[in-house]
Amino acid sequence: MASEALISVRHLSVKREGKSILDDVSLDIHAGDMIGVIGPNGAGKSTLFKTLIGLVSYDKGEILLGGKPLQQYSSRERAQWIGYVPQAPEHSLACTVEEFICMGRYPYLSSFSPPGPEDRQAVEHALTITGTTSLRHRVMDTLSGGEKQKVLIAGAIAQRSKVLLLDEPASFLDPRNELEAQELLQTINRETGLGIVTVSHHLNSMLRYSQTVFGLKNGRLIFNGTPQTLLSGNALLEIYDTQFQIIPSSTAGFPVIIPERVIHP
Repeated sequence: MASEALISVRHLSVKREGKSILDDVSLDIHAGDMIGVIGPNGAGKSTLFKTLIGLVSYDKGEILLGGKPLQQYSSRERAQWIGYVPQAPEHSLACTVEEFICMGRYPYLSSFSPPGPEDRQAVEHALTITGTTSLRHRVMDTLSGGEKQKVLIAGAIAQRSKVLLLDEPASFLDPRNELEAQELLQTINRETGLGIVTVSHHLNSMLRYSQTVFGLKNGRLIFNGTPQTLLSGNALLEIYDTQFQIIPSSTAGFPVIIPERVIHP
């Protein structure tokens, strides 16, 4: 018997200024899932994430966390279910790495209570599993892009949520740091059973590291399946209006895809 979904989205629709951003989207996220969300710019990927964490209201449908409607959770309770790593910090971060990661414990702390033993244990675990222990006293604004990305993930790990959403985690990383970030997420998924959902334009990484792929276009979910199924049909062409060349790889264990020709609808 399949386990109950941690997050269930049913017929979700979001409109802004009369324009449909998400249209009749339905999907499930389970414990241990490793999901890649792909689609062209403006497909609704970031809006989907922001709706799941309660930053964007929706017009139709429902979102269930453990079978309970999203609206019945407080913001702190939602944070215990879903951790979110945005594309990049929108402001300066003058705190230390350890202080930043400790902020991930806010769903469990009252306004004036100091971190307790369980909070410190969660921070230590996050530092260890992300390999950032040596950075703990560094100021966030002094970190490289790759270091900062690991710390952002560590902050979400310390939050001890059940699902982790990452919006373009490799957008500012060089190839080595991108690979390290993907391998880190694989390790976290394997060792903790955390459901991980990543939005990315890096198709080769998404196909190599994801168990399931959600494909969005014009706000609609038009693909939900394995990477192998995605490559075996016309779904990539439908999602991107682009013909891709698929090149077998003897080392990566999965084909490499290269955009070849735009197909004008």
